[in-house]
Amino acid sequence: MNISMKNTNKKFLYIISTQAGKGKPTKYIELIKEIIDNTEYKDSYKILNIEKAGQIKEATRNFANEHKSNAHIFVCGGDGSLQEAAQGIYKTNANLGVFPMGTANDFCKALYGNIDIKKLIHESINFQPKKFDLGLINGELFINITSFGFDSLILNETYELLEKNPKLGGNAYFLAIIKSLFSKNYINIKYRLENENEVLEGEGEFTLGAICNMRYYGNGFMPCPNASPFDSVFDICYIRRLGNFEMMPLILKYRKGQHTEHKSVINFQAKRGYIESDEPFFANYDGTLLKDKRLEFEIIPKAINFLFPKDYNFSKFKEV
Repeated sequence: MNISMKNTNKKFLYIISTQAGKGKPTKYIELIKEIIDNTEYKDSYKILNIEKAGQIKEATRNFANEHKSNAHIFVCGGDGSLQEAAQGIYKTNANLGVFPMGTANDFCKALYGNIDIKKLIHESINFQPKKFDLGLINGELFINITSFGFDSLILNETYELLEKNPKLGGNAYFLAIIKSLFSKNYINIKYRLENENEVLEGEGEFTLGAICNMRYYGNGFMPCPNASPFDSVFDICYIRRLGNFEMMPLILKYRKGQHTEHKSVINFQAKRGYIESDEPFFANYDGTLLKDKRLEFEIIPKAINFLFPKDYNFSKFKEV
């Protein structure tokens, strides 16, 4: 007879990112307490409110070091909060999960689609870990997508709009697209992409590019519809320079992941590579902006333990 033993040594940390999603995570604090207080882990969890950038990484690292593989950390927030937490548990045996409570929740669009957050919280004590890839960009970890060019210019405009009017929320991204159409929409780059025994090199004028561990960013855009965090490789999409009249139709296809056969699109898979330009250009990783002349990136296979519902269906993702 097989006997399944529960791990009663589990320790849970629920991180409330108070600035995410217009304060949405704070609305779930009492629900988390109500649910977990009625389980055998009622004395084995903490709820931590985080208000400032940088604090999540420190909090997750401390909890991971204290409880090691028994640490089960759930981020109640958006993609930026999740990225910080991933940085915090990297190179530990801790386990990380997420409840989508940010503004756009692009990471969770691929993970869950439309999901009942209350249901996730109920099931969280029984979530199971699975090894999950991370990316490295100029020495910084990312969990979702790094992109460069026009979309990062849009992101910069988005942040400026949100600073002036926070109530815009996800709509700020679409307003920024319209505003950015009147700016220079390309950069001149050289690039090298490496995957096992394949190498792709080139140069030219490009409107944007995306280096994908997951599938969505920018409030629902899908540069690489088949990207998987379990296959130890990035899916890459580069788009050559477009005129303003070509831009909008392709952006609409880009949002739905229907752009991959367009003549201006380069698709590739790579484990590492670089992009460089004579002039500094905008890029972003998981929504964090940077400006540089050179980006160097590399996949980190099976980098962290990520938590999934016990009955999660992994069939939509390619694995190795």
